[in-house]
Formats: sequence, C-alpha cells, structure tokens
Amino acid sequence: MGYSWEQHRQTCYRLYVEENRPLDEVVQYMREHHDFTPSRRAFQGAFARWGFPNKLNPAYKNERLVARVKELWERNLSQKEMLSLLAEEGYKVGEREVARIRARNGWLMRGRSGLTAIGTLGRQRTESSEGGADVQDGGGGGGGVPGGASTEGNQDQTNYWDYGASGLGPADAQVQEETLNAMRDARREYRKRVLEAEAHERWVTKKRRRHTRPYGGLPADPPGPPRFPSETTLSEAKEILQMDRSAYMATREKFYDLCQTAGVYKKTLVGPERWEALKDQLVRESMHLRAVMWDRADMEKKKLAIEIICCDVTKRIRTEATAVKVADAKVMLGLNPEEGRSVRKQLYNILASEKFTSMLEEGLEYFEELKQRWIAESPELSRSIAAGTADPDYQRKVKAINVLCRDAVRRYRSDRSSRQVPAEPAAGADRQVADGPLGSSTSAAAETQNPLLAMQSHGNATAQRGQTSQQGPPPPQQQQQQQQQQQQQQAGQQQQGTPPRASSSGIAAFFRLSPAAQLMFPGVHAQWIAPLSERTMAELRGAALQKTPGGLCYKIEGVVKDGKGGELPLPVSDEVELETYLQHVQSEGPGAPTFHVHVVPGGW
Repeated sequence: MGYSWEQHRQTCYRLYVEENRPLDEVVQYMREHHDFTPSRRAFQGAFARWGFPNKLNPAYKNERLVARVKELWERNLSQKEMLSLLAEEGYKVGEREVARIRARNGWLMRGRSGLTAIGTLGRQRTESSEGGADVQDGGGGGGGVPGGASTEGNQDQTNYWDYGASGLGPADAQVQEETLNAMRDARREYRKRVLEAEAHERWVTKKRRRHTRPYGGLPADPPGPPRFPSETTLSEAKEILQMDRSAYMATREKFYDLCQTAGVYKKTLVGPERWEALKDQLVRESMHLRAVMWDRADMEKKKLAIEIICCDVTKRIRTEATAVKVADAKVMLGLNPEEGRSVRKQLYNILASEKFTSMLEEGLEYFEELKQRWIAESPELSRSIAAGTADPDYQRKVKAINVLCRDAVRRYRSDRSSRQVPAEPAAGADRQVADGPLGSSTSAAAETQNPLLAMQSHGNATAQRGQTSQQGPPPPQQQQQQQQQQQQQQAGQQQQGTPPRASSSGIAAFFRLSPAAQLMFPGVHAQWIAPLSERTMAELRGAALQKTPGGLCYKIEGVVKDGKGGELPLPVSDEVELETYLQHVQSEGPGAPTFHVHVVPGGW
C-alpha cells in the first residue's frame, strides 16, 4: 500500500522538529488527526529522506533522569508509576526509554531467572540421576537453576559433595543425613498426632468448624450437612443459590461496590437494619438473585447463603484495608528490589536446608525459630530493626518482615511442588520414603511423650556442622495422591471382602534396621528373624521393636523384589496392606517376608 508523504511533510516537520515531539507521539497524532497510518519504521525512513535533524539524545545519557529513575526503582515503584511521576516532574520520556535505562543499569523489578534459590534444583536433578540417589524431597525441593547448567549451580553441586569442613565422607554424611530425616519424620508425626487429638476434641465439642477438605495433613471430616449455620461453606452457598462462577463473582463485586459506597466494612458495626437493607438492595440489583428468591422454597437456606457470601465480602474489605503489599514492605524496611530478592533467597534456602513442609505440619514454634534465624543471619533485616522497640516504626517493620516471610514461604512451596523431578526407584530400600501412620512402642505413655526436645537440639547441632540437605519425604501433592490411591484400594478391598488369609498358622519374617536406626542403636544387629503369631499390626510392631526396647517405630516397609536383583519398599501401615503384602510374598514362591524398620529412641 502506497502513502502520499509529501502532503504531510510540513506537519511532520512542525511536530518532530519545531515542537520536539517524540516519534511515537508524531505517529499517534498523524493517525488520529489525519488518518495517516504508516508504521513507525516508515516514519523513520521518511524523516531520513527529508533530512530532518537527527535527535540522537538518548535518555540514558541524561544523568539527572538516570539518577531519578534509580531513586524511584529503590522505592520499589512499578514502571507505570515511574512514568507517571516522571511526567509530573516534567521529564519527556517514554516507557521504552525508562525500560532501557533500567536494563542498562540492572535495575530490574524481578530476578533474571525468576527463581529464588540458586543451584538447588540442579543438585536434585543430579542426585536423582545417580545410582544411589534419594527420592525427590517434598520439603526441600527447590527453585534452582534447571538442570544445574549455570556456573553457580555447578559450584553448589561441588560443594554438596565436599564434606571436608566436617571431616565426613559422602557415606558417613549420607547416614547422618538419613538420621536427620528420621528425626524430621518423627517430629512431624508427633505434630500430626497432636493435631489429630486437638482436632478430634474440638470437633466433638463443636469448638471448630468442619473441614470439607484435607487440612494440615489431616483428612477431611466426615461428609454431612452443616451442624450449625456458620459451618456453611462458600461452595455450599453457591450451590444453594444455583450460581456458576460468573454469577458468583458478579454478586461479590456488586456487594463490594455497595459496601464501599456505604462505608460498610463489618456487619456488627452497622447494625442489623442497615445490614439487611444492604442485602435487600443486592437482591434487587441482581437479576440472578431475584430469580432465585422468587421461588419461596427453602427460603431460610437461601437467606443464609446470601449472608455467608456477604460476610465474606466484608472480610475481604477489611483485609484489603490492613494488608501490606510486598513492595510497600520493602520500602518500610529500606530495601531496594535487589536487596529484597536477596532477603527472600536467604529464607528460601533456610527452608530448603531444613526440608520445611508447612507451618501446620511443622508447628508454629519451629517455624518461628527458623524465622528468627533468618532475621539474625540477614544483615539487611538486622540493620533495619537494630534499634528495637526504641524505633517508633518498629511494629511496622516487624509487620513488613512478616509480609516478606509469607511471600518467601509461598514462593518456596510453589516452587517445591511445581519443580519436582519424577522420582526414580533407588537401589536401596532404606532410601525410599513412604507414607503411613506411625507405629507405637509397647506402652501408651511412650506415645504421649514428646520425642522432639532432644531431637531438635541434636538435629540443629548436626545441621550446623555444615551438612547439606538430601531428599526426604515426598511433596504434599504426592502424599495426597498416594493416600487417595491407598483409600481407593482399601475401599475396593472392603467391597470385595477382606482378602482371605493364606494360612492361619504363624510365620517367620526377616527384620532389618534402617542405617539411621543402626546409628542410634549401636551394638544392635542390623537384621534378625522374628515370628509373627498373628497377622496384625500390633504383632508386627512388637516384632519390629524386639531388638530395640524402648524405641519408637515410626515406619515399616515391606521389601519386594523388582525382578532385576534390586529391592523396592512397600509401605505397610494397616492390616489390609500387611495381609496384601504377605499374600504377594507367598505367591512369589518360597521365601520369607522382609520388613524394613525405621526406629528412633522412644525418649526423643
């Protein structure tokens, strides 16, 4: 398509040379006022043919502008906010020029790779590909450079196998790491038991709401209708009001606007009459709600559903009013974007080294210890709150630190779940990690003892000797999938009836201690034979603790031959799994079953 350039030559000269407008503004002006629509590159060629003066005065050579952009970047302002402020201050600069200034000076709002912990994933990929590699860790999985291709990743890989500082070879360090993993598993299992007991007690006494989904590593509560009105969930409210996602979001936004206009942010502060008037107005202005409320059936349920949604909207309003954004938190602490990424990476690496899973599973006290360690090891954070309570902004800074902490934990958990390397079967059965409830020692008192006090101090002391984390339990998503598969298998077996037992007589079985348990129980034989007079978990746990009196058995695995000379572990956590495993061993021909036992001292 040809354009008539000459008729627009004087207009372009006036705009580009006399008024000194940027090329983008000239292009936009010609499109809007003269319906002249060549490309930006075509305008450049025409200006060159006409001999217009070259305006090579790049913005990055303007020292005042560069200094101002740096100030705005250190305040964690976005590109859009920078452009707005620069325009108010009289700088004639466009988005492209500001982006070029930031790129030339490395003033980026995000990290170049978008990841947090350098080299973590590279280590895991290399470890999982080696013959003796552990299963991918669910707690310390990382957001490292994929494949470990970078120089930093390779350096971290070298350091991972360099145990010179602690005087341990790879084999000893591996056993020591397995010991730490056993301690972590025992601590988490104890925490799970405590949560189960508390959740059950509060459920029976109706002091907590029901959990319709797995929560904190605990299964969902039995399905059923709400026991009292406040237990109605948003999903149930949507179902009662026959809402799809678009209708639900439209209803929320409508009530949000009504509350903002009326200055309402909490039901109890506006009074029942005004609150009911707002809900009535919502129904009047919503075609969907008018249609639903036209039918008088189940009117109380419908009113309750509207109440649930409206209360949740006001909760969102209160949260928005008090929430602190990550960028604002960095400004409160005097951190620029680069320092903010460094601070976040420090906590990320602490969580990865400790194989952290979640605050609910690990416990708030343990997480608080990690957070205080993060603050103490971070020079930026320590400097920010060095004045303590004497600083009038101390509480605001503490809140800002908590915001950065939550952001780092969220990124860590997201990276861990999204960047998991598929686990390959390892040659050693003791390195496989399985789900399943803990066994107990012979007395109920041993079950109620806290095995964490000595364990935490021992684990911290060991970790401070420079040990780098290996893989541990699978990630929460894998755990949920395994639990769902086990539940489906158990449900199918219950429908078909309990598998018939091959023999009512007792059997003999091999029992092996894990390497970590051998380290905790010196002098105990690594393998022994014990009879099982009954095919029950109580009998199995008793035999597993035969050589380690006073111990706490937190995991039992049945060993299955893989047909290639190797062994694979199979979690045995209930009598259905035990019976299935024993039948499998019997069907394979002559040979006794072998159980792999994970034990820690009961006083830990």
